[in-house]
Amino acid sequence: MKKLALLIFLFLTSCTQNPARDIDKTKVSDNAPPKVTPYKTGVDISKDIINGPEVMPTPEVLPTEVEIARFETKYSVTPDGRDENIQLACKTIDGTVIEAGGTFSFNDVVGERTKERGYKKAKMFLNGERVTGYGGGVCQVSSTIYNAALLANFEIIERHAHPKPIDYLPPGKDATVNFGTMDLKFKNNRPNPVRIECKSD
Repeated sequence: MKKLALLIFLFLTSCTQNPARDIDKTKVSDNAPPKVTPYKTGVDISKDIINGPEVMPTPEVLPTEVEIARFETKYSVTPDGRDENIQLACKTIDGTVIEAGGTFSFNDVVGERTKERGYKKAKMFLNGERVTGYGGGVCQVSSTIYNAALLANFEIIERHAHPKPIDYLPPGKDATVNFGTMDLKFKNNRPNPVRIECKSD
């Protein structure tokens, strides 16, 4: 058995200040021109530098991520290419970023499942019947994403159930897709962008 893993990461930012260089701003005399005594003796700093605007350390913004959801399903290697379709769809989705308030559409991201785009013929549901067609198996990817989206508390905009039970998820946890007719859509209702990581063994 192989594993299909879907992870969702929330983008955060943390600020760390660059340490300022310590300078001893001790005046030599109140009446004399302002001077400073740096660590190296015998070096003066001009009055303009002393009286100029104070330079604050520049914050260094470092992008960070935190995992907010993870869901996995298992699949088998099959002679009809179903596993290859899963891996291709997964590779296409991997790295997708959904901006704050943005909507994820499975069909928009993955695109049409055709022979020209590398998809194989495999078993799939179409119009309520089990048939053989290009892209069979990608519904396991959309279903895995759906469950991760639920765990992340995203707003589900569009989701369709398979007409018959599937063997990799319990009833009510699946999300079938068909390019042009049925899609999986959800909204990133968080104040930060999120990144989808989709991995298949």
